[in-house]
Amino acid sequence: MVTAHGKDIWVGDLVENNIGNCYLLSKFVTVAKPNSPGNHVVCEAFEVLHGGLSSGNHMPFLDSNTNFGIVPEKHYLAVDHIDNVISKLPNFKGDGCTVEYNTNGEICLVAFGLNGDIYNLWNGLHFSTKFKRVRPSSPNVQQLMKVIISPIILWSDDTSGNKSKQYNVFDSYLMYLAAMPMEERNHRENTMFICTSDKNLKAVNMVSSLVDDLAKLEDGIEVYSYDHGEYILLVAPLLLLTADNPRHSELAMHKGTNARHPCRACLRPKPKKLSDLLRSDEGSDVAYISHDYPKRRLEDLHEVVQCKVNDPQRFKMLDQTYSFSVNGSEAFLRLNAFDPTRDCPVEVLHTVSLGCVKYLVDYLTKTVLSPSEIVTLDAALQSSRNRDAYPRTFRRSLRHSGSFVGRDYKQLVQVLPTVLNRVFTDENQFGLFKRCFTSLAKLCSLIYIRGVESNFDKYILWFENALKDFTYHLYGLDNSICQTTQSKPPLFSLRPKVHMLYHLLEDIKRFGCPLQYETESSEQFNKFIREHLFMTNRQYTSRDVAKRFGKQFICRQIFNGFSFNYTKEWKENGFKYVKVVRGETGIAIKAMQSENSQFKKHFFGARKNISDSYYVSKTVIVAGLTGLFQTETGLSLGRVEEDDNKVLHLYKYLFVKEGDLGEGRWLSTVQVDRLGNVLIHPSNIVPVGKDWKCKDVMDFGFIFDQQRDIRLINISKFGTYWSLIVNLQ
Repeated sequence: MVTAHGKDIWVGDLVENNIGNCYLLSKFVTVAKPNSPGNHVVCEAFEVLHGGLSSGNHMPFLDSNTNFGIVPEKHYLAVDHIDNVISKLPNFKGDGCTVEYNTNGEICLVAFGLNGDIYNLWNGLHFSTKFKRVRPSSPNVQQLMKVIISPIILWSDDTSGNKSKQYNVFDSYLMYLAAMPMEERNHRENTMFICTSDKNLKAVNMVSSLVDDLAKLEDGIEVYSYDHGEYILLVAPLLLLTADNPRHSELAMHKGTNARHPCRACLRPKPKKLSDLLRSDEGSDVAYISHDYPKRRLEDLHEVVQCKVNDPQRFKMLDQTYSFSVNGSEAFLRLNAFDPTRDCPVEVLHTVSLGCVKYLVDYLTKTVLSPSEIVTLDAALQSSRNRDAYPRTFRRSLRHSGSFVGRDYKQLVQVLPTVLNRVFTDENQFGLFKRCFTSLAKLCSLIYIRGVESNFDKYILWFENALKDFTYHLYGLDNSICQTTQSKPPLFSLRPKVHMLYHLLEDIKRFGCPLQYETESSEQFNKFIREHLFMTNRQYTSRDVAKRFGKQFICRQIFNGFSFNYTKEWKENGFKYVKVVRGETGIAIKAMQSENSQFKKHFFGARKNISDSYYVSKTVIVAGLTGLFQTETGLSLGRVEEDDNKVLHLYKYLFVKEGDLGEGRWLSTVQVDRLGNVLIHPSNIVPVGKDWKCKDVMDFGFIFDQQRDIRLINISKFGTYWSLIVNLQ
């Protein structure tokens, strides 16, 4: 249901557009506006032809039993172009017929009657009918409630109940509103605590009770909307489940990475050596590790659950062959909107930063480099530790790589390829490592972006190419290590997290960029759960923690100005009256909101729960900022500096397009170094305009030619690779 021109329009409605054509609506979709920013809602619809509405609709095959036909070809109709909703009766009679246009534009009969889907739409048998509820205040007029769809994201993880962050594990569930912008969703106040429990109740044991409530939200609940001033039907389907890889496997009916089929999304067998998964295309001698295997299906999960009760022998076969696990998480199968095989997207913190990047960095520092080489590399990294282009400073020593956390690996992978290439020039010893780090850095630069505003198909193509390039070089490294070492090789290419990158590509096509469903900000919420756990007697932990979060949530809602119900009692003429009325925030609290702006932040924790400011868009132009700027005349590269009068100026840079300085090109007519970093040189200086915007922050810190002041745009910095592709190629 959508609202246009003050009218509610439903799936299955018969509408008329602004030129008089009739359509039967089947679906609402949001698409990008052509030649302009933003999105708009369009209807997927079928054209309806009435035999008597227009002389152009010549359908001699109609009889007295029916007077209309429907063309089964889909049309897309902008909601803004709908003039009114037409009543099907009494103008449209009978069961209708299916028609089509021939090459001459004439209407031809396909069949009497309507096909299955169109028949259901026309006769009100579509699934959306169950969401049509009559407003309580208008039973005679039969006005329907507005429907608000608000998908939710469920998150699950474990945390320690001790101050030492060890032992005493508590499993927790949180909930987010998926439609919120990233900054708003990551506010602590918009993180909704559901439950937590110690070892007596594991995460899978809570699923059944959670699904009871999720099923009700999926079917819709009637609530009062303060914005609409009336009761509405709120439909909140479970969009996706976020967690780390072990928890995902646990909640997706999978045995985990030690099973015969270690992938929760497909039936990839567990390999022991490179040759187990080695493939080559017909007519090609190039070998590669295969990542294309049959996908797990929702139907398979239903079959496993049924066989456990009805066919124990087949259940045993499925359990052993495909590594299914009926552990309590099968309760998710009761939800129509959630598919455990597809709606558990790969989370990038443990898969990329603490997975692929960690593998290579740890092996490089602990096995390949000598202590003196580590000192040399640390010294070379010194100039990259405090650049303004990065929101965090990398202060760790590579000697302590074993204690690195996710943010350390994220910072390191953005500068290590260029530094590594400059410090170690021996291609025989370090060439494979440098190629692996370079291809991985490009892939990370495509992963850690906020969103893709345009050219999504192009983004998918470049992501897929970068992924194949990384896994190809990784196989080359594995193959080389196997041939030159006597010890047990690491076999990076066979590790589950490397394979999961291919499923990350599928998740991007389904849900968008990974930062929209990353778990790092959610894991930061664990500290608030632990703070409340310290204040309980550990007898009824879930109840006590829920009460504390609940009271804070109620107070916050009142302070924010939302309405609430309360019971009003009064006496009149000797009789006592009780009535439930709706109240809202009083004048004093409203005044406090405007006079004490910091009260909400400190008392309710209304701050962004973001552990990494890579995710925050750069909107304020300040001195020291380098990157791509949107100006009155177009896009400009440069560095912002402040003069003695506190006036900001942009020191502009241009691409190096002539000569033989570079060693190759991936951007048309632009010179790059051997790693693909773009060469730039200084141009003129212009004052910063008041309407300028920073489109992307970039790293210009690496110098290519000191004498000619030629610098590099570091494409390994998160977001830079895609920004150059989409804006400059």
